[in-house]
Amino acid sequence: MCNGALSFALKTWQSRMLNSALEYWQDWGFSSKPVLLKTFKQGQNHCTGLIEVADKRFVLKVFQHSYKRTINAERWANTLDLSPEIVYAANNIQILDYIDDQGFSENKLSVLADAIQSMHSARYSPTTEFDLLGFAHEYLQTADASTLAWHQQLLPILNEFLADPTLWAFCHNDLVVENCLFSPQGNAVIIDWEFAQPNNPWFDLAAVILYFKLNKTQAKDFLDNYQTGWSNKIGERIFISSQIAVLWLDLLWNLKRHGVSYRAKNQSRFLELMALAEQRDILLIPNPK
Repeated sequence: MCNGALSFALKTWQSRMLNSALEYWQDWGFSSKPVLLKTFKQGQNHCTGLIEVADKRFVLKVFQHSYKRTINAERWANTLDLSPEIVYAANNIQILDYIDDQGFSENKLSVLADAIQSMHSARYSPTTEFDLLGFAHEYLQTADASTLAWHQQLLPILNEFLADPTLWAFCHNDLVVENCLFSPQGNAVIIDWEFAQPNNPWFDLAAVILYFKLNKTQAKDFLDNYQTGWSNKIGERIFISSQIAVLWLDLLWNLKRHGVSYRAKNQSRFLELMALAEQRDILLIPNPK
């Protein structure tokens, strides 16, 4: 199946799942049946759509797995005003307030840093911790020889990251740009908490540095807004090892989901990893196109 047909089939399947969930609208406390306005890009563990009822918009999620862990994390995040308000959550269905995202700009870095600091400094202790190597092993089950070779070369850096003495905190673990929204009120709102578990806080910080494409000056400001003096850590090994850990896990997930064609279509991401690895004296052999 070609990419266009696959994308169409996925959107059709998402629409079917969301429309099926809408049959339960009377359980959600609404006065009339919502209308499905659009579907969003599929999340890691759910289908997501924008719905409207009585001229008000909400986000509808239908979970495929990890429902309980995600909801518990979001309820906790609600107490810190870090995630959208939960309108309804039961039976693998969740309704959230819709956030009219104002988009990211450099002057919002301090707001995002404050939100992440609030998350990392608050108390929350679920029973399981983020298992970086466990995730990597899962994604490597169907990997090709080139990917397996890269993983072996990067394994010392991953183990170094895991051995870093920074005190662990409750982390989001998926701070891509799409998961960091900025409300009209000026605050940062974080969505999609399915991977949220205790981890080294550098995993979240490295994600922002990578995905928001911060230059050295911006990274310095971001880290100092997160916690005074943390910009000094730019010269420490954790600054690079954390970025390698985040990017490699991301690439492994995409390779497992999309196959080796992902590598050919996203060469810049692999070149970025090669450049990071070279800073740690690891020369990754370029992947074939």
